[in-house]
Amino acid sequence: MAWAMHYRISPLQVILMSKAKLAELIGVHQTDITRLIKKQSIDSGKLTTISRVLNHNFFLDFYGNIEETATDLAVKVGYYMGKYNKLLIDYERISRELMDSQAEVDRLRSKLKEMGCEDY
Repeated sequence: MAWAMHYRISPLQVILMSKAKLAELIGVHQTDITRLIKKQSIDSGKLTTISRVLNHNFFLDFYGNIEETATDLAVKVGYYMGKYNKLLIDYERISRELMDSQAEVDRLRSKLKEMGCEDY
């Protein structure tokens, strides 16, 4: 049914369309429509035919969701990279403070030892 690929149908007609009519338009048996509806995947050639007949690009629906997901992930990556960089700066600052504090403790212990206080 080559003519069916160029036949345009309104959204309201799609909603009201029977399985038999859709099967006729895409050139398959009505039981094939029932199987298609129940399946979790569909042959890309068949989906192309259905898209053309129903005047709706189902591939764009799928890829649109992927792009949104990629955008969401990119935003999250940016957020966590910013958080990571801030923590890294804090870590470097704290590491310097720890080393300075340890040096001061060592200096004070040495001074106490010179004064004869061995307990520290």
